[in-house]
Amino acid sequence: MRPVGTELRTYHDFAAEDVVEKDGKKRHLLQFAMTGFKPEEVKVKACGSRVTVHARHEEKSEQGSVYREFTQEYSLPDGVNINALKSLFSENEGILKIEAPYLASEAPKETEIPIEREEKPAENT
Repeated sequence: MRPVGTELRTYHDFAAEDVVEKDGKKRHLLQFAMTGFKPEEVKVKACGSRVTVHARHEEKSEQGSVYREFTQEYSLPDGVNINALKSLFSENEGILKIEAPYLASEAPKETEIPIEREEKPAENT
């Protein structure tokens, strides 16, 4: 695994990192080198905290045939909003990006906890 921003060269190259935006929002970014694949040949699925990328390419000609298949499974870190995953395929770069924003964390709130009285049993004299 490489840090995001490094050059991904072949279809098995992969990068992942947390990114913090200027406004303080945090997201997890995955990048996969998908050179040789078209967007319609790539499927991204999420199940629980796991993301699976699967791609299949096949072409036939008089000279022969080419077959490529790629599958990568990744466990997302705790705190990621699974329901807000986004994916973007850049055909020019041959890069698939999957963005997973973190759930907004609330500042700890001060809560007053009421005190209940426990009555002592009456003494018999």
